[in-house]
Formats: sequence, structure tokens, C-alpha cells
Amino acid sequence: MANNSNFTSNLEHTLDELLADLKNHNFVDSFPAETNVQFNISVNDPDLV
Repeated sequence: MANNSNFTSNLEHTLDELLADLKNHNFVDSFPAETNVQFNISVNDPDLV
């Protein structure tokens, strides 16, 4: 059976690396330039239409 201390240490190290990658990732530049976002908003108030 694996040593629990080693498992915990390895898990913490892996999580630290993942968090560092997320912190340093530029999410804005990772999206395509031609990204379209569509909002479908239902309006039930006839005064707003």
C-alpha cells in the first residue's frame, strides 16, 4: 500500500502546479477572435418591448 504521506505530498504538489497554470493562463487570448455570444432574454413586460 502506498505511503499516505507521499500520496498527500504528491497531490498537494499537483494541485499547486494546476493552480499556478490557471493563474498564469491568459483566458482572453485563448478564445478565438471571432467568438460570438448570443443572449436569449425573455421579456414578459409589454412596456419594455
